[in-house]
Amino acid sequence: MEPNSSVDFTISDDAVGQRVDTFLANQLKAYSRSYLQTLIKGGCITINGKPMSKPSYPLELSDKIVMTFPPAPDKKELKKIVDNLGAAIIEENPNFLIVFKPAGLTMHAAHTHDTEITLVDWLLAQFTNLASVGEHERPGIVHRLDKYTSGLVIIPRNSYAHMQFSNMFQNRKIEKTYLALVKGHPRKSGVIDLSIAPHPSHTKMMVIKRDGKGGRPAETEYEVLEYYDDAALVQVKPKTGRTHQIRVHFASLGHPLLGDVVYGQESSLINRQALHAQSLVFEYDGKRYSFTHDVPADFQKALDTLRKTKF
Repeated sequence: MEPNSSVDFTISDDAVGQRVDTFLANQLKAYSRSYLQTLIKGGCITINGKPMSKPSYPLELSDKIVMTFPPAPDKKELKKIVDNLGAAIIEENPNFLIVFKPAGLTMHAAHTHDTEITLVDWLLAQFTNLASVGEHERPGIVHRLDKYTSGLVIIPRNSYAHMQFSNMFQNRKIEKTYLALVKGHPRKSGVIDLSIAPHPSHTKMMVIKRDGKGGRPAETEYEVLEYYDDAALVQVKPKTGRTHQIRVHFASLGHPLLGDVVYGQESSLINRQALHAQSLVFEYDGKRYSFTHDVPADFQKALDTLRKTKF
């Protein structure tokens, strides 16, 4: 939606009793529930003509919801970028960008007072119109890579493209392929089908829910490309996009990613998790696109060392 634009809904029988934030998240799939909660608390919605700031409000039959999106952020707030941060534009399409994000660069700020320079800051310095695309806290973002994961990301350049790509990710219409270096020797190929949930006490960790209760379904296909002395190069195709999915799935098999200090341990071969988003394949407005990016120097150096012990 464009800044200052409004959208309205009238509640029917099937939505009665739902929380208003849950209802809006189901209707506005391009936006996260946390972002919608922020808008609700900020006074951006009315119900039956009266302001409503409680995300937990239970909807009643025939309730009339009007949500007004906030104005675009003031361009004067943009951070000054002094170099390219290691990022690169791989493809510049009128509707989207394909961007290489290096390991060590955060996708977007965690909160409005965060001073760390992010990929979003770098993009806004070049494409100021992105400020009005998607959520204001993370404009242009429809999927994410962890800070210490390298690789390709899609950045929609307008609201239409943002909605399209959001739906494509949700409906699994975008094929993502990663390369990972893992400890030990996993089976030659397989599918990891284990639910994932936030860790109950560590806010930056995820855990496996083997009984499925309290977790979100997560599926990861993989194939081992090369075996080494005590490691393997794996091609990974996540079918879902849960937080830390590849990392926590391989750790659950006893084969954590090399260098992953959260789910495994430090490595002398690489000083971050050995995970690279290698390719993206999708169809957009009737045309098929395919993009690939080689692993960065630190990953390649680890590979070169390991290949001396290749089976």
